[in-house]
Amino acid sequence: MHNLNKGFTLAEVLITLLIIGVIASLVIPGLIADTQQAELKIAWKKAYGSIIQTYKLAMQDDSTVFSGYNCYDGSGWKIYNALKNTMGYVKECNGSTFGSCWSKTGVTPDSAVSSGCTGFYVASQNASSAFVARDGTFWLLYSSSTYACPILAVDINGSKGPNQWDKDVMEVEVFNNKILLSSCASTPNAFNYLK
Repeated sequence: MHNLNKGFTLAEVLITLLIIGVIASLVIPGLIADTQQAELKIAWKKAYGSIIQTYKLAMQDDSTVFSGYNCYDGSGWKIYNALKNTMGYVKECNGSTFGSCWSKTGVTPDSAVSSGCTGFYVASQNASSAFVARDGTFWLLYSSSTYACPILAVDINGSKGPNQWDKDVMEVEVFNNKILLSSCASTPNAFNYLK
């Protein structure tokens, strides 16, 4: 009897590895994108829940701050400060936010921001007031050169990218004693991620 060793040839092994590599290159990018999307969704739910809870606690401390506001009378600043102090922060930036309490180059694109909300344009973001919350999120107060409303943008993953509206940056506003999703920027995921 002949003892024949049976096995795979080098060519067969290489072809198998090539097929596995091609399949992996097709599947892995989609899995990474899905994972990143899921992380952003969870981070937004957490940030939204945090601002809701912060608002409720701040209302208990001093409901008069939230009893109506006018963007031109400084009420927006009072609400911002009440929320910031109640949430707790590790760093505050006023008038120089880029790279400290906000993205190094600002949040883009400006085309996502409505024309009536120029205070959220990249050119205005650095001059705004912002803070870094204890959980690492970045919060920026909507402002322009003339007024500040109680509208806040939140970068849900802090200094990480992509630093884009509706990706990792959403917005909320205080209106009629509620926290609402704002309409200054086009952020449909702010609603979709909460489903």
